[in-house]
Amino acid sequence: MARAAGAHGIQAPGTRAKRVAELRRVVGTELKIMCCGIGIQGGEAGSAVEMGANYEIVGRAITTAPDPKLIAKQIRSRIGQ
Repeated sequence: MARAAGAHGIQAPGTRAKRVAELRRVVGTELKIMCCGIGIQGGEAGSAVEMGANYEIVGRAITTAPDPKLIAKQIRSRIGQ
């Protein structure tokens, strides 16, 4: 449906890494996958990317941290950036 609508990509639950892998198989490599729920909602940083997502939304994991810069660096290292 996303492809037919001309979408650039889809949003998937970052808290369910196996579902991300299933969705990657469905949409192939032509659509991007963005995953929310990383950090505060329980998704582990790097897990969605490992399963095929292009992006992970980490928002509150960084903005509510006592040391946002440190947390951002830790998240980047987990996703290989």
